[in-house]
Amino acid sequence: MDGLRSVCRSTGLVRALGMDLRELRVAMSVVPGLFVLVWVLLAYPAIGDASAAFAIGVGVLTGVVRQASARPPSYSGPLVASPMGAIPPGLFSQPIRGFDLLILCLAPVLLGLSPKWALIIPSFIIAIMFAVRPKQA
Repeated sequence: MDGLRSVCRSTGLVRALGMDLRELRVAMSVVPGLFVLVWVLLAYPAIGDASAAFAIGVGVLTGVVRQASARPPSYSGPLVASPMGAIPPGLFSQPIRGFDLLILCLAPVLLGLSPKWALIIPSFIIAIMFAVRPKQA
C-alpha cells in the first residue's frame, strides 16, 4: 500500500502513470485484496460464518485502502501543545482513518444482525470506496 500512498500524495506521479486516481486506487488494491482473500479463506474455519468472514475481509481491505490513500497532515496551520512538544492537529486523526470503515463493516456482525446485513453493508461500503474519486494532496 506504500505505492498507493505515494501516488495519492503526488499529482505528477498520477499524470505520469496516465490513469485517473480512482483507477489507480482500484488497480493498486488488487494485490492487497488477494492477500485479504487468502487470509479470510484461512481464517474461515475459526470465524465459522461466511457473511462474517466477508464483512471482516471487506472491512480490512477498505480500512487499509482508506489509510493509504489519505492526504498527509497539514503542517501549515496552528499547532497543538502537548507534553511531547507541538503537534499538528491533523496528526491526531491519522490513526483513526481506516479504522472507521472497519467498524462500519463489522457493525452488523458485532450487533448480531442477520447475515443478510453482514453482506449488504460491507458491499455498499466497498462499492462507494472504489466508486468515489479520492482527493489529492
